[in-house]
Amino acid sequence: MEVKRVPEFKEAGAAHAYYEQPLMDRSRGVIFYANLRDITETVKFGMKTLAYHEGIPGYHFHVAI
Repeated sequence: MEVKRVPEFKEAGAAHAYYEQPLMDRSRGVIFYANLRDITETVKFGMKTLAYHEGIPGYHFHVAI
């Protein structure tokens, strides 16, 4: 899983974070996007929880099954 920042031009309208599934042809893997528009919006423990929810073992595990 790759972790990336939400592109700056999308930050204002994007969620705090989201998961993007791999492409069917496997040319691109899973990406977890974190929105850093205002890092005070999400407390540290909240981002950890969100990362588990979206990543491993969250949606990433769910999609793999």
